[in-house]
Amino acid sequence: MRDQPFNPADIHKAIVEQQKIQDRKKLMVNGVLLLLLLAAPFVMYPVFLMKILCFALFAVAFNLLFGFTGLLSFGHAAFLASGGYTTGYLLSNFSGLTTEMGIIAGTATATLLGLAFALLSIRRQGIYFAMVTLALAQLVFFFFVQSEFTGGEDGMHGIPRGELFGLI
Repeated sequence: MRDQPFNPADIHKAIVEQQKIQDRKKLMVNGVLLLLLLAAPFVMYPVFLMKILCFALFAVAFNLLFGFTGLLSFGHAAFLASGGYTTGYLLSNFSGLTTEMGIIAGTATATLLGLAFALLSIRRQGIYFAMVTLALAQLVFFFFVQSEFTGGEDGMHGIPRGELFGLI
């Protein structure tokens, strides 16, 4: 048993030291992740890397809505599909279009679809919000599956593989 109580200055010093150690660990981990990110285009298969980045962006968008607001949305797949189909359609049918312009057009399409979804579901909460976004996502799914310009159930073919900023 200890006769003297803990000194508050010693406790504060120990806490500060522990925070410095944690900050160094975070800095090292972030540095390694940055190096891996910079090396990825040179050591990974480009198409696989693009898929990783697309699904990572999908996950970040889902986390932003569900993680911070608690709203469970099933509309994200519809936004991803509308942007992807728009980009693919434009790149395969308009030869003068660059990959970057196609991606910007796809992003604009997904944004407009998101705005339409928001106008229809903004006043809902909980399970009702989830069900409205699920219904709208299914509507978009069936639209793309049954459309001629998307290739229907076979999907789109002949989309040229371009370069993104000359890196990928």
